[in-house]
Amino acid sequence: MNKDGMSSSVQSFKIFVNAHPRLRQAIRMHPEKLQLYYQKWLRFGEDHSYWDLYKKGQEAELETHDEKRDWLNKCIQIFQELDLEKMQKQVGSMRQFAKLAQTFLNDQNNTSTKWQNVNAKQNLFHIFKDSGKNND
Repeated sequence: MNKDGMSSSVQSFKIFVNAHPRLRQAIRMHPEKLQLYYQKWLRFGEDHSYWDLYKKGQEAELETHDEKRDWLNKCIQIFQELDLEKMQKQVGSMRQFAKLAQTFLNDQNNTSTKWQNVNAKQNLFHIFKDSGKNND
């Protein structure tokens, strides 16, 4: 036992756990498995394939972090290369096109409504037309 009251194996296991954040996270999520992890560490040692999941997790986390950083750098570079004046012109052109299309569709709707009204009036006068028969 050392001055902290822990055996050297417990202290070594504590260092091992702190060196592997994924293992530390697993223990925090399931503290009841701490004894199980400790026994496996005693039985198999630090280099056993059982711990690869936790070791690979560290490398994967680092790779994921690097990928996120690369993606963020690419986004920043794209935004820096954007020409805002050109973008504003494009947006303005798109707005003009949308207004033109809306005006065209409204005109089409109004024209078809007018023709419907004209046809309805003609049909109304058709009712009162003489059918050509003499009712004398």
